[in-house]
Amino acid sequence: MMAFFSILFNPFVWLTIVAILAFLTWQNYKKIDKLNVMNTDSVLLALEIPKTNDKSELAAEQLLASLHGILRDSTELKNNNGVQEHLSFEIVSVNGAIRFYVWMPRTLQSFVEGQIYSQYPTVQIYEAKEDYTANSENKHVIYSTEIDLIENEALPIKNF
Repeated sequence: MMAFFSILFNPFVWLTIVAILAFLTWQNYKKIDKLNVMNTDSVLLALEIPKTNDKSELAAEQLLASLHGILRDSTELKNNNGVQEHLSFEIVSVNGAIRFYVWMPRTLQSFVEGQIYSQYPTVQIYEAKEDYTANSENKHVIYSTEIDLIENEALPIKNF
């Protein structure tokens, strides 16, 4: 028992523990800084799709496949300080009307708009004047969900 306490109170053990905790804290602050960089300059676009839209599901599949090109591999992530851009497609009910929104970093705005227009040429895209969640404090019911794959992501979404 005495040997355990002599090892526990050894200065080299404490210096090692403090060094490891300092390194992990430093890595955590680096990640927080990267997230702050990604969140500072973003845009929320509102999409108005005409009711006479005659596009099939294949158009949406091609849109998502083209947006998949934003995904960076590990070497690109190392060259870009490990920052991967994210998109968010949002379906919202505002006063009983269904609205579609896309949130993205401003640097990707022209690319994403071009991909949407290529599949849906009649859609109207404009920057939302205010975030639709600004009035959420007055609402009593808010639902949110996140879609995730059940199967391995290397498998195709379509199974024949």
